[in-house]
Amino acid sequence: MNKNKKIKLMKCYILMSEAIRGCGDSCLQSNKLFEIRQYCNQLPEDTYKKIEVFVAENIRPMVYDVDYFSFLKNEQYGAFDENNHFIIDSDRSLEDVAFKKYFHVQELLEKLNKFASEELHLNCDC
Repeated sequence: MNKNKKIKLMKCYILMSEAIRGCGDSCLQSNKLFEIRQYCNQLPEDTYKKIEVFVAENIRPMVYDVDYFSFLKNEQYGAFDENNHFIIDSDRSLEDVAFKKYFHVQELLEKLNKFASEELHLNCDC
């Protein structure tokens, strides 16, 4: 792999990582997705297509699917009020929800590292 392509792939990897880590900040995530799209004409079509598929399956839903984190709205952590807002019932439940969300993000980052290694041939075990 030539140096220029490797640098661009690393930049895409960093942008995908920042988008995942930016979980909860849809503006930041949208900006990172926009920046990733700027590599469309800078990378080989087959390589960019792999990135596009990974982003569509793993990052874009975090930003645009309003039900993406519905798995956190479990009755063991709270209940819905009359306005259909989920109300967490205790500090312990809040802690559990925060850790569950954190672990989900960690799993996505591990998935990204595996993707970068297997599909993009980058060593990104960070």
